Amino acid sequence: MDPTVSTEIAKLTPVIIGGALAILGGLVTQLLAAQLNERRERIKIRREKLELLVQCLYEHLHWIYEMRSKLIYSRESYDVPSPLDKAWMLQKLYFPELQEALVEVAKTDLELGNFCREQRIGQLTDRAAWLKNYDEQPYQILFGKYLNARNIALVKAARLINKYARL
Repeated sequence: MDPTVSTEIAKLTPVIIGGALAILGGLVTQLLAAQLNERRERIKIRREKLELLVQCLYEHLHWIYEMRSKLIYSRESYDVPSPLDKAWMLQKLYFPELQEALVEVAKTDLELGNFCREQRIGQLTDRAAWLKNYDEQPYQILFGKYLNARNIALVKAARLINKYARL
């Protein structure tokens, strides 16, 4: 080799290595940024879905009030779908750790619904006898169990929201 060619190559080597490192650094930065953005987006979606689940639990309380009002205190039927169905869907798709809490909410919801339907049957059978014998206390006991189960589910959901807020 010619001494001038080898000196020129020696001069260009740091430039070539620097350029390669810059390209490699740019690629690594882009990959890391993409991973961080993807992780942040997943956390954001889970947090939003968890907020929807909590909203369903609050809507379900209103649904319980409406069901009681319609089935016990009026002659109207109540065929409105429960918001708990949407909460179940969100739990199954995103939050398996909340299954136990939602099972307890569903159990107490079922007890409340059965009580209200039994009262409706009593009304339809003999309204005067039903009015004479109606006792609010069993409903209040069941409703207290429901509120307790619902509050436990809300506390567990709040812990998850706090977890996602820290990530």
